[in-house]
Amino acid sequence: MKKRNYLLTTIILLCAFTTANAQFVDDDFDDLLDFGEDEEEIPLHDEYFNQIYVQYSPTRYNFDGATPNLHFNEFAVGYNRAIQIVEKKPFFIEAGLQLKYSTCSGDDDHQNASFKLFTFKLPINVTYKLYIPHSEVAFAPYAGVYFRAGLTGKQSLNSNKTDLYDHQLANTTGAEWERCQLGWQAGLRIWVQRFYVGFQYGKDFPDENKLPQIYQSSVTFGVTF
Repeated sequence: MKKRNYLLTTIILLCAFTTANAQFVDDDFDDLLDFGEDEEEIPLHDEYFNQIYVQYSPTRYNFDGATPNLHFNEFAVGYNRAIQIVEKKPFFIEAGLQLKYSTCSGDDDHQNASFKLFTFKLPINVTYKLYIPHSEVAFAPYAGVYFRAGLTGKQSLNSNKTDLYDHQLANTTGAEWERCQLGWQAGLRIWVQRFYVGFQYGKDFPDENKLPQIYQSSVTFGVTF
């Protein structure tokens, strides 16, 4: 009888231990899965969707053989609005506007005429952020297209000013300047918290009937809010 009671007690304790141990393992496994999900869903950076920036661009204006190229220094200010298109993923579409001032002192090939332009641009980009683990740094490659329109364009030569967009007036480039162009750009931004520096290259879509064709490299400094 004692042996039977001892055996029964042993079986009950063994079953209780096995059940408790299984529950402990299950809880640990569930915690591990939950930990993985939390790590994936919680971003290392807060997302801000408004950007303001300043930009400098050394730019080449190509006239497709009509005249030698012109090299401009360009300064811009701009605003972008980002829209997160994948929930809990740092994947964005950005649309914005930019105002640019361009200046060129000319050269012997253009009779030392000087040029000044004001340009309006609408860029649209697709951007993805790559976060550096356990840091405040992120890399954001992007690519997109733009529409640009020349607001004003003046050539100055011997105190005479010429509207570059008036096709009835001759200018030293020998080309009829088009106000509106389409193009593409691609670049990389390096983020530190809410601030970033960016590097970009872009150009107009090839069209021999629209001059000048612009090739642009840029460096950008921006902040988000």
